[in-house]
Amino acid sequence: MILKLIVAIVATEAITEIVTSGAIFARLREKLLGKDKENPRFMGVLFSCGYCFSVWIAITFAYGLRIHSLLGWHYRLEPLVWGIVIHRASNLWHSLQTLIDKLVQALLHRGEKP
Repeated sequence: MILKLIVAIVATEAITEIVTSGAIFARLREKLLGKDKENPRFMGVLFSCGYCFSVWIAITFAYGLRIHSLLGWHYRLEPLVWGIVIHRASNLWHSLQTLIDKLVQALLHRGEKP
């Protein structure tokens, strides 16, 4: 159970980051947003917003990995709830990674003059 949950959290963050920020998906995001920058299309906004996109990826993992059934719960909304938990945990994981990256960069450049 715990391993599946960890995999879902890390994979949700990784997939979200690649799709919403990766260069490989830039053309797709532009196409989905449309030409009207004042009124972008829903799918374009979804594929450009990490916070928005991760909700749907997390819910997919909750259903796909059957995380809810591992606890013996069989309510219809259970995967949705677990999806939200995975989503929030993946957001925290992303924030932690960003903080560590900034700390490492600060340490590497500590002695340099601007």
